[in-house]
Amino acid sequence: IVPGALHHFILSGLPTSSTAGIPFPNRVVVTAKDAYDNTVTTYSGTLSWSSTDSLAALPAAAGGFVSGQKTFSESEFVLKTAGAQTVTVTDGAAGVSQQSGPIAVSPGALHSFTLSNPGTQVAGVGFELSVSGARDQYNNAWSGTIGVGFADGGSHLAPNGSGPSLSSITVTNGAGSAAQVLVKAESGVVLRGSSGGVTDDTDAFTVVPGALGSFGLTGVPAAVVA
Repeated sequence: IVPGALHHFILSGLPTSSTAGIPFPNRVVVTAKDAYDNTVTTYSGTLSWSSTDSLAALPAAAGGFVSGQKTFSESEFVLKTAGAQTVTVTDGAAGVSQQSGPIAVSPGALHSFTLSNPGTQVAGVGFELSVSGARDQYNNAWSGTIGVGFADGGSHLAPNGSGPSLSSITVTNGAGSAAQVLVKAESGVVLRGSSGGVTDDTDAFTVVPGALGSFGLTGVPAAVVA
């Protein structure tokens, strides 16, 4: 008893999750099957690949089945669009296709983002610094944490020794914000957001003095003669 005609393909080695721009972790094996799931050892057709991910890198059309199986290198499969994606193998001449299950693709490493410009701020008064457009190199919305500091690396302490309060920004689906408090009245302040070597700076802005808190007296003698 020999196997029947090609009816479907079995795909093995496919991941259930992947990261945009990163090749699959394992080789992918395609097995030709008849209607009763017998391996069609004589199959000699040509396969082509497609995906719901329009940016995907996939193997070129190929034949070369041996005993009903064909193995593809893991490096030939790179998905690039975040979300649930599938890959499909097709023998166009036979009219047989097989789609994979969903592969959950997560965004790749941060590639770029935009830090908001605060404008003039008041010493000691908190303000929101926001991140927008955080994306990986394939334009997928990125999630993670962006640190905040001064672009010049200085401490920017107030005259009384008080320090600023700079908070990291938690980014979800490309955007986020966090409260910042500066305490030194000065001009030309530039804040920098950074994560994994990717940075963006605010425009230079001015911090003006806060509300009156005390007076300082100079020239007053320690003692006088009546």
